[in-house]
Amino acid sequence: MLVVLSRSAIHSAIYLVLSFLSMAGLYVLLEAEFVAAVQVLVYAGGIMVLFLFVIMLVDLRDPYGSKVGLHGVISGGLGLAVVAVILSVYGRGRIPAVPEAASVLRQGGNLEAVGQAGGLAGHVIIPRA
Repeated sequence: MLVVLSRSAIHSAIYLVLSFLSMAGLYVLLEAEFVAAVQVLVYAGGIMVLFLFVIMLVDLRDPYGSKVGLHGVISGGLGLAVVAVILSVYGRGRIPAVPEAASVLRQGGNLEAVGQAGGLAGHVIIPRA
């Protein structure tokens, strides 16, 4: 939320890094360590360097001022309505739980499965005899 509400583009980029790191923390809680590491390396590292580079190069003076027009009010209301629908569906319990996925993750995790499969291109890099 602070990414959108911040007046400074640099502060918005820093808040975006914080949200990327929070997403990596959620992946760790879901026992997807490999995805969390990729999230931190690719998004919080590489993409944010590009964002900050562009922000530094572009002149960010706002010619229209800080007016919030009708489109801003409609977009905000639509966003709040979508969040309300998601929370109501989640609160009623209509989203089915998948207990099989949790048991598979506890048997060794997805990182071990990536290693056993030979990585992304394991058979190409290390030929099998």
